[in-house]
Amino acid sequence: MELTGDKVTSLTLPLHELATNAAKHGSLVSATGHVDLSWCALDARNFCMIWQERCGPAVTPPAQESGADIADKLIAASNGALHFDWQAEGLIISLSLPMVDG
Repeated sequence: MELTGDKVTSLTLPLHELATNAAKHGSLVSATGHVDLSWCALDARNFCMIWQERCGPAVTPPAQESGADIADKLIAASNGALHFDWQAEGLIISLSLPMVDG
C-alpha cells in the first residue's frame, strides 16, 4: 500500500489534532488510557484507518466545534471521510481516504 505525498500530508494534521484531543480530553488523560491505531488498504484505491481510544474518562460528544470537526474537514478536503462513534468507554474513529486522485 502506498500513499502519495499529498495524501500523507492530508493525514498528518488530522492525526495530530486527534492525538492532541486524546491528550487533553480523551483516553490519554488517564495513566491507563491508550489509543489503538490500525490501517489497511480496503482495495487498490482506498485507505482505511481505525483510531480507538480505551481506558480513559467517560466519553461525551463535544457540544461545540472541536478538533474532531477540524480533522473531519481536513479529511473531507481530500475526498475522504471520517466517522465518529462516541462510545462511553472510548471514542472510535473510522477514516477512509482514496490513495490516488480520480
